[in-house]
Amino acid sequence: MKRKASPSSFSGDPPPAASPTTIDSFCDDVIAEFLVRLPSVPSLARAACAVKRWRRVASSPAFLRRFHALHPGQAQPLLGHYYYTECSSRPVFQPAQPTFSDPELSAVVRHGDFFLTPVTSMGRLEVEDCHQGRLLLRNCDTNELTVFDPVARRVLAKLTPPRHDNKRVFHHNSGSFLIPGCVGDQAASSSSFRVVTMQRCTTVIYASGGDQRLDMERLAVYDSSTSAWSARPWTNTGDIDMPLPLKVKRYSAMHAPGRICWKRLRGGSPNSLVSLDAETMGFPEVVPPPGVLLGPSYAVGDTDDGSMCLVNMEERGTTRLVMLSKKKWHLRVWLLGKSGCGGRAWVLDQEQEASLTTSTEDAADMLWDYDQACRVVAVNAGVVLMCLHSPRRLNDRYIAFRLSNLQVVASFSASEPVFQYQMPWPPVLLPTA
Repeated sequence: MKRKASPSSFSGDPPPAASPTTIDSFCDDVIAEFLVRLPSVPSLARAACAVKRWRRVASSPAFLRRFHALHPGQAQPLLGHYYYTECSSRPVFQPAQPTFSDPELSAVVRHGDFFLTPVTSMGRLEVEDCHQGRLLLRNCDTNELTVFDPVARRVLAKLTPPRHDNKRVFHHNSGSFLIPGCVGDQAASSSSFRVVTMQRCTTVIYASGGDQRLDMERLAVYDSSTSAWSARPWTNTGDIDMPLPLKVKRYSAMHAPGRICWKRLRGGSPNSLVSLDAETMGFPEVVPPPGVLLGPSYAVGDTDDGSMCLVNMEERGTTRLVMLSKKKWHLRVWLLGKSGCGGRAWVLDQEQEASLTTSTEDAADMLWDYDQACRVVAVNAGVVLMCLHSPRRLNDRYIAFRLSNLQVVASFSASEPVFQYQMPWPPVLLPTA
């Protein structure tokens, strides 16, 4: 007797379905090949923010070096500005114009947290500094510092600066700033940073001949690679040339390659320029180019390719009421290069009469009374931020434009101080746990 064949034994039955192949099925090397071929920094950030595994692959130093080599000369995208307002307990974010028209930039802003949701419960916050895609926030009640990455939506560090051992000493911080990780440190990468706090304290020495007041100062530095503070010994005020506390916020710190610069205030106006060397932690003097007056019409920063530059802008014409798009400016740009004697000297790189135009200005923005002073606030990665201050208006007018083509990328009204937020190069993409 023959057995009957089971239904599954017929040759006409279809084979079992194979599992579908997705991009997650590939190994990290293949995913890196996909990511490295993305056309721009915003597209890489958008992709890396979508999946944790992709962000880990795109965060490796080897990948970032390769991406940088395949995409040379890209400018850092300007995503917007942070500024202070009395109506809010946290800084306000003002998106730049390209974020509305560029789908890649819009996606980065939408995916990120630029309204600082994780730190809303920390009390009233002010921006102390903004650099390399990170915000340094200060709690106005506790003076605690928070380093926050809006693109990655992560709190990177919560810091309490060290204080003087004597609790009865009057102690205060003159300012805190972000700088890159230690130069030459193999552990330092695009994800490392340092926080520098300038500290001052005052103590009273009681003596029979009369009380004496002693003022001291020092630097305290937090390194993210070690997660620890290191503080220099207290020194009598005047032994080191630290910048004096700035009572006027409009003259805030300016980031330049390897250093931070300040316009020192004496007599209510800036009449000298001092800097902090990020490698030696000294305060060398920066001498501006000949013919540039130490005033609000210039700022020190860096160009698209990372060269240290000084931008000076002066108004042309005496018309009291003009169209903003027809206003003429005398623009001069110096680069810090090497002189023949082995030192460093300023070299005039650009000088021209320029007018700043933008297609997104409305009628109210285009008509502006020019009895106010022009102030160059900052120059970051080739983007110049200038301010038009008028005593008649409650808020100042801010304009941001690129040095390469004089294209306006932001135009808004705000109260000072204002901080530019640019996506850094190479991108700071921190892997999530």
